[in-house]
Amino acid sequence: MRGRKPKPTQLKKLAGNPGHRKLSLDDMRPEVAAPVMPSGATKTMREFYKQHAQPLADLRVVTTADATAFHMMATHFDVALDAARRVRKEGLTRIDVLGRMHKHPLLQVFRDNSKAFLAYAVEFGMTPSARSGVQLVPSDRQMTLEEILFGDGAKVPEDSEASAGA
Repeated sequence: MRGRKPKPTQLKKLAGNPGHRKLSLDDMRPEVAAPVMPSGATKTMREFYKQHAQPLADLRVVTTADATAFHMMATHFDVALDAARRVRKEGLTRIDVLGRMHKHPLLQVFRDNSKAFLAYAVEFGMTPSARSGVQLVPSDRQMTLEEILFGDGAKVPEDSEASAGA
């Protein structure tokens, strides 16, 4: 498929449907829930789940169908941080058997896993550019019919019949 990947309907709704196109109601609608942390998760992965899983579920961005993708994102995060810690401890360069200096191989591991993590983070709306158009509607406030029909900024004149006849 050419062009941009389609944005999930829920993210379009959060952004206020900026393209003003008809929203697809045929999207798969799995249950909204925070992904369950898998057994055997490292300390870094457990912290990642605690910090990000429930807030994404509260925004209705992550569902039960996203558990595998969320786990992969947490795994790439863990591997990237582990590689960064080891490079910081062991140094940026290594000396080979011939005495030549080379960059630490874990720098490539860090770069690859950081890039993979970022790709997942964009999918979940966790980067500034992915969130740039998203405006949350407070859940404790019911939208008025006027806001639903005309949006927040558009105000309809209160006495439109009187002004039309004048």
